[in-house]
Amino acid sequence: GRLLLSDIGQDYVEEINEIVSGGNYGWGHREGTYAVSAPGNADIFPLPPNDDTCGYTYPVLQYDRDDGDVAISGGYVYRGSAIPDLYGEYLFGDLTSGRVFHAAESSLVEQVAGNSPAFEVFQLVDAADGQVKTLKQMINEANKDCCASRTDLRYGMDDDG
Repeated sequence: GRLLLSDIGQDYVEEINEIVSGGNYGWGHREGTYAVSAPGNADIFPLPPNDDTCGYTYPVLQYDRDDGDVAISGGYVYRGSAIPDLYGEYLFGDLTSGRVFHAAESSLVEQVAGNSPAFEVFQLVDAADGQVKTLKQMINEANKDCCASRTDLRYGMDDDG
């Protein structure tokens, strides 16, 4: 099996890493497949020409925060039969926006050039009105007394995968 871990980025990039024994994921020096100018500095740059000598292990998937997704959460590989189109897909999401994503598990291999595999937003349809919504929107509509600033996405598997 594989151990995939979501990593909330410091300032710019959310990532999923495959955890390997002895892996150095570059915290403080790398954010996704970008170099950080100095630990604690928010500026990112392309990887240096000698990067292959640094020994970092890079994400299997990454995305920037341009769409308001700033706190990756996830996930697991769906092996159930109830939703055949999701079989073999890695499900993950974002705590702040409440969006849920999926990517083919087979596409999750270490990225060095920043060419992250494609992933899609998992569209959630509200049964009450038929509208596509995020989990955050559904929570706020159901709980009229307050507004959630984030969602607490939790993932689990039952006997059906």
